[in-house]
Amino acid sequence: MIFPSIFPADNNNSAERDVFGTLAKLPPDDFDVYYGKTFRAVGKRMQDEYEIDFIIVDKRSNWIIGILT
Repeated sequence: MIFPSIFPADNNNSAERDVFGTLAKLPPDDFDVYYGKTFRAVGKRMQDEYEIDFIIVDKRSNWIIGILT
């Protein structure tokens, strides 16, 4: 399953759109894909907020085998 299920209309990044389209084709029972996740820093950092474009969770064999960011 890919979250969100539709690429954001206000995003004009064609490379991210292409990767999103490819990752959306992964078997949903085997993989979860999260797009555009934002994280807030804890403590004093150079940035207060970070974004990861894609988080890919490999769920084959009923175990989380790996997470790729």
